[in-house]
Amino acid sequence: MGRLGRFVKMTGFRRGVLGGSRSWLALWAALSAAGWLRRKAGREEELAYRSELLPGEGLVITHEDVARRR
Repeated sequence: MGRLGRFVKMTGFRRGVLGGSRSWLALWAALSAAGWLRRKAGREEELAYRSELLPGEGLVITHEDVARRR
C-alpha cells in the first residue's frame, strides 16, 4: 500500500471509526480487509523437516550461504 492508500486508510479511521461517518468507515473497513486478505494469501509455509526429539536429544539448525561456498 502506497502513501495515498495509507493516507486514505488513516483518514477513514479518523473520520469513520472515531468521527462516525459511515462512508469513511466503509472505506476504512474495505481497505483493512483487503490488506488482511493480501497478507493471508502470501503465507504459504513449506515444511522442510519434521522429527520427534526424545528426552536428552538436541537439534542444531545452521544456514550456509551457497554463494560464499563457491
